[in-house]
Amino acid sequence: MASAKEYPTDRIRNIAVLGHGGSGKTSLIEALCFVSGTSNRHGNVDNGTALTMHTPEEHAHEISIQMTPAYAEHNGVKVNLLDTPGYLDFTGEALSAYE
Repeated sequence: MASAKEYPTDRIRNIAVLGHGGSGKTSLIEALCFVSGTSNRHGNVDNGTALTMHTPEEHAHEISIQMTPAYAEHNGVKVNLLDTPGYLDFTGEALSAYE
């Protein structure tokens, strides 16, 4: 999801989506990207079409392992959505969303 449009800094928001494993973080981001029109499809974790799941391990286990950015636009504001892993094994990836 590459954004070619430029946004002034006062029109950018960054949101780290945090929660325990299986709580629906990736699904929420998929829905926000689809409803906002920044994605032309509503991806799904279960069938391997989620925008923020890229590695073979993520697809095989149907979980997020790496923190992955996505974005949505609403009323001229770019909302960066940081999809974070929910399992303790990948806490470092979730913490990187804070930086």
